[in-house]
Amino acid sequence: MLTDAGYAFPLVSSIYKRLYWANKIEEFIIVGISYSKGEHFGISRTRDYTPTYSPNEPNYYSKEARLVSGQADNFINFMNQELFSFLQGNYRIDMNKKVFAGHSFGGLLANYIVVSKPEVFDFYLSGSPSLWYHNKSILKKEKEYSKTHTDLKTNLFMCIGANEEIKGKFPMVSDMFEFHNDLLSRNYKNLNIKSVSIPDEDHETVYPIFITKGILWVFGKG
Repeated sequence: MLTDAGYAFPLVSSIYKRLYWANKIEEFIIVGISYSKGEHFGISRTRDYTPTYSPNEPNYYSKEARLVSGQADNFINFMNQELFSFLQGNYRIDMNKKVFAGHSFGGLLANYIVVSKPEVFDFYLSGSPSLWYHNKSILKKEKEYSKTHTDLKTNLFMCIGANEEIKGKFPMVSDMFEFHNDLLSRNYKNLNIKSVSIPDEDHETVYPIFITKGILWVFGKG
């Protein structure tokens, strides 16, 4: 399941074909979710991918987008209820190996699902997650989850470009590894996690490497 399907779907389709033809991965079905028809992508992404309401968020998109922020739970419910039912009724899919992949705000969403409803998907690929959003509210969400759970049965792969570390504003690399270390510190049962930083890549260039490594992590044959 891909967020930001407009650019993600054709890229992932091409990478899949090359890896599959080379017999490096299993067969899988790619599902991309785009933005609401006729709506600015910033509004769709802010509404659907952010877990908390932050109308005064200083770092991203328009005031109009910020005012609809924090509706990720609705988006998760749409995937879990409506979309999965549609796919099961129309395609040959394995409901025991569901994968979610998102980048930037989509990566934030991946991490949020992990610490709110981890059972929705079996694997999560989180690229360049925007964990800075709303004063790192995602870290608080994880802490809340840890208070009532000792098990986190899921698989999380996080990947970021080393050049995404912007001290004082967007310390994204540090944030990602802070989230990684927080998860490990809880000693959750059944948690499988891997996090990598890619040298010489930034927020705009890392996606192809991130998604390739993520696909091999989940579907690789060797």
